[in-house]
Amino acid sequence: MDKQLSVCVLTTSYPKTPNDDSSIFVKRLVESFANLNISGCVITPYDRQGEVQETQGIFRLFRVKYGIIMPGILASGEGIVPRLKKYPFLIFQAPGLLLALAYKAFKLRNSYKIIQANWLPVGIAALIVNIITKIPYIVSIRGSDMKLLKLKVFNPIFRLVLKKASFIVSVNESFISDLKNFSTLSNEKFHFIPNGVSYEEPSDELLIQVRKQYHLKEEDKYLIHIGRVIPLKKIELLIELLSHKALKEYKLLVVGRSHNKVYLNSLQKKAAQLEVQNRLNFLGSVSPSLIPALLKTSNIYISSSSHEGRPNAMLEALAAGLPVIASNINGHKEIIEHEKNGFVFNFDETEHIAKTILLIEDNQDLRVTISENAKKSIANYTWSATAKKYQDIFRKSNQYLS
Repeated sequence: MDKQLSVCVLTTSYPKTPNDDSSIFVKRLVESFANLNISGCVITPYDRQGEVQETQGIFRLFRVKYGIIMPGILASGEGIVPRLKKYPFLIFQAPGLLLALAYKAFKLRNSYKIIQANWLPVGIAALIVNIITKIPYIVSIRGSDMKLLKLKVFNPIFRLVLKKASFIVSVNESFISDLKNFSTLSNEKFHFIPNGVSYEEPSDELLIQVRKQYHLKEEDKYLIHIGRVIPLKKIELLIELLSHKALKEYKLLVVGRSHNKVYLNSLQKKAAQLEVQNRLNFLGSVSPSLIPALLKTSNIYISSSSHEGRPNAMLEALAAGLPVIASNINGHKEIIEHEKNGFVFNFDETEHIAKTILLIEDNQDLRVTISENAKKSIANYTWSATAKKYQDIFRKSNQYLS
């Protein structure tokens, strides 16, 4: 084991069980660190599930408690931003949460060389530890962070977090120019490191199990969308598309957690109004191990999201060779090249999208070409490659290391 390189991973979300998909990409990154003999600890909030402390390979996992009124609620369930929209008063738990992360990281300061803070607000905790201990930190910027930059009240502290960071990592290349403009920092501080892709071809036995578990028929045609059921995903547009007369043979699978009951109810109501409720299946949270089988069972992956960082589910769909139809946003266009490895549309182009779905169905040569290009386009996006890029900047942050 390389004892010289150890990292403290700070994150507001981390899987609680092997079947939990909460920020699964953070866990996959940690596992890839371990494969490079990078050891350390993960510090994340406790939300009444999971062990307070456990060992995962060469990493130790700590779940910290915080909050007096409704303790542990802010970072639980659907995530911090949706929680705050639903319960604005929970903003008062934010300082306690960040201080709890910082305090635990301070107590463990002799067990690591550098901090990796996932999401910009978590960078505040890393900054606190840095001020006290001088331990360097990097901050990883994800899609939701870019929305926070628009909240001017937090601009001074966020600018300080970015200024004091050794490096700033963005999972989306297009975010970097906005971050530069926001922070006025030099180019050398910024690095584009995309998430890796985790996909393993499902066995025939797993396919049979998944079809049985979710009542999916082999002869049916499925559009699939994977992601949290929240308003920015614009799932209502997928329901409208499903109601198109040309797509009456298709069913829509929506895979992902749904803690926003108001939004979920509005989607179900819309489906009933458009008379497609019998062709719409909300599968809820699904174990990451079953996702490849659901992709294999489906005909087309589709996303109408209004904002994304670097959507992991879409990367997995490409790895599976599934044709992808995506909304015209930067997070998608960075991954999808229109008519080469997928299709990008404005979702008011319902007629055009429906025709494209039918074209993919009818033109086997086109489907094969798109599928092959999809697999090629993400061939280099492995978690191992992602971890190695982090390893490089960890070492740059600790120049005394060999």
